[in-house]
Amino acid sequence: MLKVDELSLGNEMTIAMEKIKTYFECHRCHIIDTKENWSMTSNKTICPECGKIEQFDIWPSSDVLDLIKHALEYVPASPYYGLVTSVFVCTAFELLLEKLLYIMALEDFWEEQVSVVIEKLIDAYQGRDRKLQLYTHVGWGRTFSEDVKSTGHKKFIEHWEKLVRIRNKSVHGDLELSAHIKPEHIETICIEGIDVFYKLCNIYTIDTWDYTYALEQSEHGSEAKKEFEKLQKWKDNVEGKNK
Repeated sequence: MLKVDELSLGNEMTIAMEKIKTYFECHRCHIIDTKENWSMTSNKTICPECGKIEQFDIWPSSDVLDLIKHALEYVPASPYYGLVTSVFVCTAFELLLEKLLYIMALEDFWEEQVSVVIEKLIDAYQGRDRKLQLYTHVGWGRTFSEDVKSTGHKKFIEHWEKLVRIRNKSVHGDLELSAHIKPEHIETICIEGIDVFYKLCNIYTIDTWDYTYALEQSEHGSEAKKEFEKLQKWKDNVEGKNK
């Protein structure tokens, strides 16, 4: 039976999960935006980016959200808290990194043209370190670390790498470092990570043909165009800094 203090900690973790924003990904333009920005009525749902009445997917996908949920709601009193949460969070981020790599590789292509090739390419680069190498190859020549800093989360890479080191030691039986992981650390890195990948997915999505076509067909193109120009300006500024 859970003690009163453990129940209290469980409630705190549920509150932590509520701090993770709900995002929708449009089926047409594939831009990701917060639930609050979608126009939703009883009979239609309108994408705030392309203006189309579209279906959407919850973002991140259910497998990622489940991992994050389990990490945030895992009982802190457990002697394996650091081990379990580090494994869950690192796995979730690696899945998000795969999704981002897929989007990056779509630049100047229709998804239908190259999806199979991209999937095989990503499968060939297993493990976090190799995927980060692939990031530089399929991106604009920048490293993942450089892109992350441009999102405003300058400490995220440091936090993630620390968690990876703890995970690697913990799964081999060394739980000394994992004992220092606290719920507030897990909450912070989850919020950081979701925001980082949300921003980077959108930045690279604007270079895909699917997005360009959706924007051209937009019924309220002026608003979408402003968003496009804002994203493009961000991209140009980052590219200029890295020359």
